[in-house]
Amino acid sequence: MQMNPITREEITEGFGPGTPCAMYGTRHRLFPHVCHMWEELHDRVGCIGFRAAKDGEFAGQIIFLPKPAARRICLPICPTREQEATTLVIACLFVEAEARRQGVATALVRAVMDFARAHGYHRIEANVSLDLPGDKEFERISYLPFRSAGFLIDDTSIIHGNDAGPYYAGNRMCYCSVG
Repeated sequence: MQMNPITREEITEGFGPGTPCAMYGTRHRLFPHVCHMWEELHDRVGCIGFRAAKDGEFAGQIIFLPKPAARRICLPICPTREQEATTLVIACLFVEAEARRQGVATALVRAVMDFARAHGYHRIEANVSLDLPGDKEFERISYLPFRSAGFLIDDTSIIHGNDAGPYYAGNRMCYCSVG
């Protein structure tokens, strides 16, 4: 499996139709007021995620950002402010349906862990579902690849209620220390 960091050019230009994330192709958006947060984060952090390819075909992606930025855009985060400046939050983990249950998600999580270690981050957080992954095109992020990478459920985090919407309802936060 091949892991590629998402480039700044891919953030602004996109990388083709069927891309599962709205942050791509910011230059080609229809709206006159485009947020350049992802480009700015890429410039500051050096990376915002990875794409996985299997046999030359797109298999999945993972997107992350520093916890202070995640807090600003109201992503779910662990309640602790400990190590906040050196914490990454995983905002998106997507694996193509035909590539699921083949280790793609775990490889993407481990790529973020390697990036964190190499760039001075000490903790990673993610909002996950404790349910087993299903067969829908877009699923909530499953805890399984995180558990296999050593992540723990944060018992101090809230369980999101139905008012959180279908993507977060019932989810919990998990975390891992890297170093």
